[in-house]
Amino acid sequence: MNDDQKKLIENSLVLPKILKEQKKLKLIDFFAKRPGGHYVLYLIMLLYERNIECTEETLLYYIPSNICSPSTLSNIIKDSIVENYIKKEPCKADHRSKTFIPSRYTIEQWNTWRSVMRTDTQITKGVSIAKDK
Repeated sequence: MNDDQKKLIENSLVLPKILKEQKKLKLIDFFAKRPGGHYVLYLIMLLYERNIECTEETLLYYIPSNICSPSTLSNIIKDSIVENYIKKEPCKADHRSKTFIPSRYTIEQWNTWRSVMRTDTQITKGVSIAKDK
Protein backbone atom coordinates (compact mmCIF):
# COMPACT_ATOMS: atom_id res chain seq x y z
CA MET A 1 0.00 0.00 0.00
CA ASN A 2 1.46 3.35 -0.97
CA ASP A 3 1.20 6.66 0.91
CA ASP A 4 -1.52 8.01 -1.40
CA GLN A 5 -3.72 4.99 -0.69
CA LYS A 6 -3.12 5.33 3.08
CA LYS A 7 -4.02 9.01 2.92
CA LEU A 8 -7.18 8.28 0.92
CA ILE A 9 -8.32 5.64 3.43
CA GLU A 10 -7.52 7.71 6.51
CA ASN A 11 -9.24 10.80 5.09
CA SER A 12 -12.40 8.96 4.11
CA LEU A 13 -12.94 6.46 6.95
CA VAL A 14 -13.17 6.74 10.74
CA LEU A 15 -12.66 3.06 11.65
CA PRO A 16 -8.96 2.75 10.66
CA LYS A 17 -8.09 5.69 12.93
CA ILE A 18 -9.96 4.16 15.85
CA LEU A 19 -8.34 0.78 15.26
CA LYS A 20 -4.91 2.39 15.34
CA GLU A 21 -5.67 4.19 18.61
CA GLN A 22 -7.14 1.03 20.19
CA LYS A 23 -8.88 3.05 22.88
CA LYS A 24 -12.39 3.90 21.80
CA LEU A 25 -13.75 0.42 21.15
CA LYS A 26 -12.60 -1.76 24.05
CA LEU A 27 -16.13 -3.07 24.46
CA ILE A 28 -16.33 -4.27 20.86
CA ASP A 29 -12.90 -5.87 21.21
CA PHE A 30 -13.97 -7.64 24.43
CA PHE A 31 -17.02 -9.27 22.83
CA ALA A 32 -15.40 -9.92 19.43
CA LYS A 33 -12.65 -12.06 20.99
CA ARG A 34 -15.19 -14.66 22.11
CA PRO A 35 -17.02 -17.06 19.77
CA GLY A 36 -20.46 -15.57 19.19
CA GLY A 37 -19.66 -12.68 21.51
CA HIS A 38 -20.67 -9.97 19.09
CA TYR A 39 -24.12 -11.59 18.78
CA VAL A 40 -24.44 -11.51 22.57
CA LEU A 41 -23.59 -7.80 22.58
CA TYR A 42 -25.93 -7.02 19.68
CA LEU A 43 -28.89 -8.79 21.25
CA ILE A 44 -28.35 -7.25 24.68
CA MET A 45 -28.15 -3.77 23.16
CA LEU A 46 -30.98 -4.15 20.68
CA LEU A 47 -33.35 -5.60 23.26
CA TYR A 48 -32.37 -2.91 25.77
CA GLU A 49 -33.10 -0.16 23.22
CA ARG A 50 -36.56 -1.63 22.64
CA ASN A 51 -37.29 -2.04 26.37
CA ILE A 52 -37.43 -5.83 26.07
CA GLU A 53 -35.92 -7.80 28.93
CA CYS A 54 -32.85 -9.78 27.96
CA THR A 55 -32.28 -12.93 30.00
CA GLU A 56 -29.82 -15.76 29.53
CA GLU A 57 -32.72 -17.88 28.28
CA THR A 58 -33.49 -15.26 25.63
CA LEU A 59 -29.87 -15.25 24.47
CA LEU A 60 -29.74 -19.07 24.43
CA TYR A 61 -32.94 -19.19 22.38
CA TYR A 62 -31.84 -16.71 19.70
CA ILE A 63 -28.13 -17.53 19.41
CA PRO A 64 -27.67 -21.03 17.97
CA SER A 65 -25.33 -23.32 19.90
CA ASN A 66 -23.16 -23.82 16.81
CA ILE A 67 -22.38 -20.07 16.96
CA CYS A 68 -22.03 -19.80 20.74
CA SER A 69 -22.30 -22.80 23.06
CA PRO A 70 -24.33 -22.45 26.27
CA SER A 71 -21.17 -22.66 28.39
CA THR A 72 -19.41 -20.02 26.28
CA LEU A 73 -22.49 -17.80 26.55
CA SER A 74 -22.49 -18.18 30.35
CA ASN A 75 -18.78 -17.30 30.45
CA ILE A 76 -19.31 -14.23 28.27
CA ILE A 77 -22.08 -13.08 30.59
CA LYS A 78 -20.01 -13.71 33.74
CA ASP A 79 -16.94 -11.96 32.31
CA SER A 80 -18.93 -8.98 31.07
CA ILE A 81 -20.50 -8.56 34.53
CA VAL A 82 -17.02 -8.68 36.12
CA GLU A 83 -15.78 -6.08 33.60
CA ASN A 84 -18.86 -3.91 34.35
CA TYR A 85 -20.04 -4.04 30.76
CA ILE A 86 -23.44 -5.34 31.81
CA LYS A 87 -25.42 -5.44 35.04
CA LYS A 88 -27.65 -8.22 36.29
CA GLU A 89 -31.09 -7.30 37.69
CA PRO A 90 -34.17 -9.31 38.64
CA CYS A 91 -36.46 -10.04 35.72
CA LYS A 92 -39.88 -8.34 36.02
CA ALA A 93 -41.74 -11.26 34.48
CA ASP A 94 -39.96 -14.03 36.42
CA HIS A 95 -38.02 -13.09 39.57
CA ARG A 96 -36.08 -16.37 39.42
CA SER A 97 -34.50 -15.19 36.18
CA LYS A 98 -32.08 -12.26 35.72
CA THR A 99 -32.21 -9.49 33.16
CA PHE A 100 -29.00 -8.16 31.62
CA ILE A 101 -28.74 -4.40 31.36
CA PRO A 102 -25.85 -2.60 29.62
CA SER A 103 -23.79 -0.25 31.78
CA ARG A 104 -23.52 3.45 30.93
CA TYR A 105 -20.01 2.75 29.56
CA THR A 106 -21.40 0.01 27.32
CA ILE A 107 -24.11 2.31 26.00
CA GLU A 108 -21.50 4.98 25.23
CA GLN A 109 -19.25 2.45 23.47
CA TRP A 110 -22.22 1.06 21.52
CA ASN A 111 -23.18 4.55 20.38
CA THR A 112 -19.58 5.28 19.33
CA TRP A 113 -19.48 2.03 17.35
CA ARG A 114 -22.83 2.76 15.71
CA SER A 115 -21.72 6.28 14.82
CA VAL A 116 -18.49 4.99 13.26
CA MET A 117 -20.37 2.37 11.23
CA ARG A 118 -22.96 4.91 10.05
CA THR A 119 -20.26 7.35 9.02
CA ASP A 120 -18.10 4.78 7.26
CA THR A 121 -20.91 2.95 5.49
CA GLN A 122 -22.49 6.03 3.93
CA ILE A 123 -21.88 5.96 0.22
CA THR A 124 -21.31 9.25 -1.51
CA LYS A 125 -22.44 9.66 -5.09
CA GLY A 126 -18.88 10.17 -6.27
CA VAL A 127 -17.71 6.94 -4.68
CA SER A 128 -20.65 4.81 -5.84
CA ILE A 129 -20.41 6.10 -9.44
CA ALA A 130 -16.69 5.40 -9.51
CA LYS A 131 -17.25 1.84 -8.29
CA ASP A 132 -20.07 1.21 -10.76
CA LYS A 133 -17.97 2.10 -13.82
